[in-house]
Amino acid sequence: MTRIDEIAQQWREAKAAEEAARQARLEAEKLLLECMGKLADEGKQHQDTTWFRVTVTTRINRKVDSEILEKIQDQIPLPIRANVLRYKPELDLKEMRYLQNNEPALYAILAQAITATPAKPSISVEVL
Repeated sequence: MTRIDEIAQQWREAKAAEEAARQARLEAEKLLLECMGKLADEGKQHQDTTWFRVTVTTRINRKVDSEILEKIQDQIPLPIRANVLRYKPELDLKEMRYLQNNEPALYAILAQAITATPAKPSISVEVL
């Protein structure tokens, strides 16, 4: 057995333990939610016990359907629309790489507004 084999097996065992711990946490969360009773759709609810203060925060996730918004946006006055909706610039990696390779002068301008940091490496281990 090589050093990589040993470490890969440690990784597999740690990954399995991590998943078991995640499942146990999710089950405990489910039971806590049952004990807390009826919760508001949004907000915080506290429950104090002898040893703990349990806080449950509830939220409603909302997203905008851009196709529908495009059709109805003219029905919403611009000042209100500007206050309710925010627009976040998003980088199109394929187009950015095109600029980087084919339009270096334009890319140099754009690059001033881009911060690039290395992502965490992804690891997978398969049993052979």
